[in-house]
Formats: sequence, structure tokens, C-alpha cells
Amino acid sequence: MILDYLLRLRDGGTTALVTNTEAGTTTTLSRVATTGQSVLDIRKTNQSRGLSVVVVSSTAGEYTTTGDTFVVTIEGAADGDEDFAGTLETLITFPSFAETGATKAIVAQILIRRFLTQKRYIRSVLTASAALATGLTLGIFVTQAMEDVG
Repeated sequence: MILDYLLRLRDGGTTALVTNTEAGTTTTLSRVATTGQSVLDIRKTNQSRGLSVVVVSSTAGEYTTTGDTFVVTIEGAADGDEDFAGTLETLITFPSFAETGATKAIVAQILIRRFLTQKRYIRSVLTASAALATGLTLGIFVTQAMEDVG
């Protein structure tokens, strides 16, 4: 799997840990320094294979209470709508990050979902049902089409 440095929806930033909901950035095609979020211009994906989004949680976090949820969503916007002010389309919704058994600990994991779209711009949105007790180190990347995992 090749992960291009320029195809990062969320990675790095001065605030590496994710502890709460993050709305999708509307900063046109530039990386947000604190969160590492960005809007990517993907033109149109290859209709025969598509692209994949890889979500890597490299450190285990912890929910505030058992049963909380943390979900990553990928949204798309049409050509000429790189600020996401117009109609959005949800391209992928990943399952909520899994807990370890009956505890509140979140498993470190890798999730992969493939998508096809005619949208030109994509961004990531993070939704937490409650602030996390311990944050996650999270990277979200776009790569060539891969099988879904997670």
C-alpha cells in the first residue's frame, strides 16, 4: 500500500490527539496546522476501481462511558464547491471505533473503505457522542483501491 504525503485527510498537526468531534474543514485545499485536516481535490475517481480511505488509530484511546461512539465520515463536494458551502454527499461512514470487551478502552485499529464518486473534493468529519477520556492518535489517508477492512 502506497500512502502519498499529499493525500492525507487528517494527519499530523500540532494537536495530535483527537478527543472530541471535529467538523470537516472548509479551508480550501490547505492543511489546518492544529488538527492536520485538509480538503483534497481528487477530480473524479477511476470508475473501474475507485479509491480507498484508510483510517489508522495508532494509539488506544478511552471512551468516557461504556457505549459511547466515535465515527469517521468522509464527505464529498461538487466541482467548484471546494469550501463545502453547497450540497454535501456522505461518501463513507465507518463503523464506530470498537471497545475492548466491557471496558471503555478503544482498540488501536486500521479501517479501510473503498468508494467511487463524481465529486471533486473530499474531507473527513469526526463525530464523538461524548468527549473521549483519553484521546486517539488518528491518521486518515486516501490510497489506491483496496479491499474493505474493519
